[in-house]
Amino acid sequence: MFTIVALNDLEVLSGDVCNAFIQAPVAEKIFTIFGPGFGPRKGNRSIIVRVLYGLKSAGALFQKHLAQTMRDHGFDMCLADNNTWI
Repeated sequence: MFTIVALNDLEVLSGDVCNAFIQAPVAEKIFTIFGPGFGPRKGNRSIIVRVLYGLKSAGALFQKHLAQTMRDHGFDMCLADNNTWI
């Protein structure tokens, strides 16, 4: 990729998303019951609205969310690599 950038006099920007998976909304309805670590709220139920690490669909849901966000900001996905945006 850096060779292509150099040959075409392009600019390279890179970034990292902290807590990446928790940025994406979940696609299915998931709930949890609070354990002893929640003190007086132990036993309460909660609906999960953002992706959590450990969900089988976490990676795919985050990739979908990132792709939509990048498109909203005017970027296009590179045909050769889904993780490269132009």
